[in-house]
Amino acid sequence: MNIEIKIARKNGYVLVELILKYLLFYWNFFTISPVLSYFDITPNSIIVESGTGSGCLSAAFGSRLQFGNEQGKGHLYTFEFHEQRKIKAEEDFKMLGLDKVITVVLRDVVQNGFLVEGLLHEQEADCVFLDLPNVYEAITHAYNILRVGGKICCFCPCIEQIQKSCQELRKDGRFTNLLTKENVIRPYSIKGVGKRSDDCMSSEILCCPTKTIKGHVGYVTFAIKAK
Repeated sequence: MNIEIKIARKNGYVLVELILKYLLFYWNFFTISPVLSYFDITPNSIIVESGTGSGCLSAAFGSRLQFGNEQGKGHLYTFEFHEQRKIKAEEDFKMLGLDKVITVVLRDVVQNGFLVEGLLHEQEADCVFLDLPNVYEAITHAYNILRVGGKICCFCPCIEQIQKSCQELRKDGRFTNLLTKENVIRPYSIKGVGKRSDDCMSSEILCCPTKTIKGHVGYVTFAIKAK
């Protein structure tokens, strides 16, 4: 999208979705908000993410890390295996004024993990977010980088991947408090319907779920590192 727009670099990320070139249509408000709420990010949080993709969620993380004029020691390390997407994400983050709190690393984390000499060490991260083709293959790497009590969120487009991810999270009691949510919100229509009785016409209210929803179904699973 070729939209020229000036961004206020203080207290929000609402307009970010309009300008990111590689925007994925399922990364919308209803997906991002639960993740931000669960992670409870502060300007001092250390966040690890893979993959970067469109950078939409990364930008939301970055906005939380430098909220207003408050600047802490927090940082987002986002990993992307596709070089062109990495380069474009870095350009976008610089344009948005988030390059000081976001570092993009070119790496396949399933093969090589998250540990980076001089950058990221074991049990340093407060939060890890995974959005990968086979999320469950990166959970051990996420466990190694998370501090005890740190939080993980896994995004999967289908329930079979969630089942495998939950099995991996539960292995050896590494994670606890597992919770899975669907990212599609189903609206309901409310309408009044006339009803004939013996004496007169009366009305009642019907509440019906929408049968067709536009969007991409996805699931997010949250958990806490137990030991």
